[in-house]
Amino acid sequence: IRYFNLKRDNEIKKLQVFKNERITLVITGVGILKSAIAMTHILSQVEVREDDIFINLGICGAKSERYRIGELVLCNRLINSELKRNYYPDMIFNHPFKEGSLESFNTPIYCGDEVEGDFVDMEGAGLFEATTYFFQSYQVNFLKVVSDYLDREIEREDVEMLIEKSLPQIESWLVEREKF
Repeated sequence: IRYFNLKRDNEIKKLQVFKNERITLVITGVGILKSAIAMTHILSQVEVREDDIFINLGICGAKSERYRIGELVLCNRLINSELKRNYYPDMIFNHPFKEGSLESFNTPIYCGDEVEGDFVDMEGAGLFEATTYFFQSYQVNFLKVVSDYLDREIEREDVEMLIEKSLPQIESWLVEREKF
């Protein structure tokens, strides 16, 4: 919010939405269903254009230590752990990030034994399902910051610090991505 100088949109009461002339940030809350409902609610009120870009930015746990804490990764496959469904965003643009698969669960995961994906979160699959009703799949991007190795709970301050450190890299990529 500070980095992009976003201001709260007080027209929207049920969710926290912050905007400037270029960016809209929607805080959906935690969970596959909750995030899908929130995004559908917001997107049903706006007209999505061909040049709009959706980015899900959040944290994820990594199953392997080949990904560093604080590393920004782009998800090339999303897995809904409950439904056993796979989703594939179109990756038709250049980017500087490591790629991997993101598996979404309804509860926190603290062990990678039953995890199929490279990363774990609690929103990605729900957001993919919701956004593809409004966006073309080439417009949808899932950027995650590795926060842990499925071994602990993450404090809010740690989340803010990890996201904040990744914003210059995201902004640089976004400028290039907007040209596509």
